[in-house]
Amino acid sequence: MEAEGRLITAEDMLLDPAYERGELWDGAFVVREPAGVPQGVIEFNVSVLLRRCQGLMRFARVLGSNAGFVVARGPDRVLAPHGSVLSRLRQPEMPRDAFVEGPPDLAVEIRAQNDAWDAVMEKGGVWIGHGARLVWCADPESRTVVAMRPGQAPEPHDVDQRLSLEPLSDDTIAVRAIFQGLL
Repeated sequence: MEAEGRLITAEDMLLDPAYERGELWDGAFVVREPAGVPQGVIEFNVSVLLRRCQGLMRFARVLGSNAGFVVARGPDRVLAPHGSVLSRLRQPEMPRDAFVEGPPDLAVEIRAQNDAWDAVMEKGGVWIGHGARLVWCADPESRTVVAMRPGQAPEPHDVDQRLSLEPLSDDTIAVRAIFQGLL
């Protein structure tokens, strides 16, 4: 999609409410539909669980699903994970009327009812490719979370395991708690 015969920029997205519900992939706007109930429950649970991590909260902020990250320029790519963690060292002050420049330290992607699992995992790989240090891909159907880190094989976790926040902190989160309300 082009705006007035040109590629859309991150700044266009901020100024035009027509671009409010979506992402920007190399200058093309892609609609991102509202989440279903399972996805919303998981988003909420992950945010609450991350906020409780003492080691993490000393140096980072937890952001919700509407936070946009500019991960490439010329053409612009603005992505929005379902949840994220952003280091205060990398971003001491939050931008007021702009997207965050660069990737989050942790990006969380959650499979929606109509999403292919491969597409969710691919988006996780895109975050890693753009510099995220950790990605969690959650599947409400199978009740699993796959952790991805640069240079390492994806690590699947079921509801009887714990997820590590390494390299961000020593904290861990019970996978079961991520799916609380759905089990």
